[in-house]
Amino acid sequence: MQIKDLVSYYINDSTKTIEVGFKLENDLDDEIREDIIELQECENFGYKFIKNNISEIKDLYDEEFFDEDGEFFEDDDENNSEFNNQEVASFLNEYYLIYPDKMPKPELF
Repeated sequence: MQIKDLVSYYINDSTKTIEVGFKLENDLDDEIREDIIELQECENFGYKFIKNNISEIKDLYDEEFFDEDGEFFEDDDENNSEFNNQEVASFLNEYYLIYPDKMPKPELF
């Protein structure tokens, strides 16, 4: 069972969980599966979705955030979110392969 579409995900830093909504290949168009997974489980699979070390967080005053003219440079959020979506979907595929009994049941949208 592969994830066909990652509908949503939210990383809740205060509860140390990731909330996901997704569809499998065999789910109907009006169905969605939702789950809440401990971030520790993600880390156990080698995925670190929260940067909690100061050296891992980009400094806003770092040179890489400014272009040649000294103007503030914004990252392409679309590319970053696409990478994150793929990473979350990859984690979910691995997680539910190992723990098929934890697969949530489909619910109507």
